[in-house]
Amino acid sequence: MLSRLETSFRDCITTHAPDWMETAPIPPSVIDDIRDRETEARKAEVALDPVHYAQFSTLVTVITSREDCWRRYGFEADHEAGSALADVVDLRNDVAHSTPIIENTNRGIGETGRTITDLEATYRTIGELLQA
Repeated sequence: MLSRLETSFRDCITTHAPDWMETAPIPPSVIDDIRDRETEARKAEVALDPVHYAQFSTLVTVITSREDCWRRYGFEADHEAGSALADVVDLRNDVAHSTPIIENTNRGIGETGRTITDLEATYRTIGELLQA
């Protein structure tokens, strides 16, 4: 699901925000990293569009900063997209870095960490985004 969502985000950005590297609120160091990865790919003669060298969190930054993009996924406002996608970014990073995705099975007062209920809600969000 996460790979499909990442592909969907890249397609959305390519279609609705082709100027994302110049207009999205992305730090210059991140743009430099993307350009470096693209340069290395060009040397190997396997270069793709720069959006393919952006990390997932950068894709989310672009999606949440462009109305055409966040509306495409059914959000009514950028802050709504940002809130919903923050949990998706956290889950994606935990999966990518082999971090436990369930941190707490019964959150009590003062306890933190993702619960099964949180995980279900995040997967529901991903499913809804893929159907949008």
